[in-house]
Amino acid sequence: MTDVPGNVAPYFLAHPIYLDESMMLSFLAHLDGGVAAQSDEEEASTSSSTSGGSLRAGIRAKLMQFASAELSAEGRTERTNAGQTQIRRSRQHTAASLFNLLYQYLHEDAALKVVSSKADLDDLRAGSLVQFEGSYEGNPLEEVVRLMDSFLQLETKKEEQNTSSKPSAKSGSPAKRAAAAALEAHVKQASGEAADTNASGVAIIRQMVVDIDQGPMHDLLLEVDDELQAVVVASSEYFSNATNEALRSGRVQVLGKVTRILHDEETINLTRRTILGAGGPDLATQTVVGVSSAMPGLKVTSPIVTAPAMQVVPMAIFV
Repeated sequence: MTDVPGNVAPYFLAHPIYLDESMMLSFLAHLDGGVAAQSDEEEASTSSSTSGGSLRAGIRAKLMQFASAELSAEGRTERTNAGQTQIRRSRQHTAASLFNLLYQYLHEDAALKVVSSKADLDDLRAGSLVQFEGSYEGNPLEEVVRLMDSFLQLETKKEEQNTSSKPSAKSGSPAKRAAAAALEAHVKQASGEAADTNASGVAIIRQMVVDIDQGPMHDLLLEVDDELQAVVVASSEYFSNATNEALRSGRVQVLGKVTRILHDEETINLTRRTILGAGGPDLATQTVVGVSSAMPGLKVTSPIVTAPAMQVVPMAIFV
């Protein structure tokens, strides 16, 4: 919300970095009895003088009519004495503009529960519609796997450029080889593979990248404050590498539905969507810590989220 001086009403300009359009449109349709993404208007005007100018119209419509938004249209008119000009305007909403409409409506109707500390969890239940601000921490396992995959791709390009000798099994930096070996050992432990399996650490890393990219959901970790974390379960349909990079810009706002609240000894394993998730929390922690320690300079958070925390299915992540 932007505060403005005087008697001018505040307005909302949210920029979605992630937007679940299906959820957003279904909410709007329920409130409005259907949603129109476009409206057409016709206007006839009469003028008694000759002029050339730009006609600018601004309309604030109510949600129950079209949606509550700041709409504007520009048309070019030419008027002649005793002439009449007919103007037709078409107003087109984008997904982001529709979200702004819904966001403003929900805010003005006090339909959102704002969460800023662990004390606010007492008022929540599964299904609560919440908004909170947090620092994006990503997913520890995804961060490690993607970084290693980028290193391996660079290593492969270097080997391909070296035509004077056959690539050695010991090629690559010791840190990268140690990290690949650590990940391979932990994945084998999780999957129950024999120690002498022919699967290589490189192949395992690349397969995990494919699994992450093709999975239907992404678990994202956000820190609300020093005592409260939130696991945001984003749909892969609306989440991309570009989204992931954009979220790194700083603190972001999240609007969504609560699906779980952690109490006491409850935890969420952020590696649960990969083969490591089957090995339990100890294996997940050992893997992420072991791989990251083999790569100097790489710092990641724990993949095990403990109480107090909440799990949220987001409609939007925005700034």
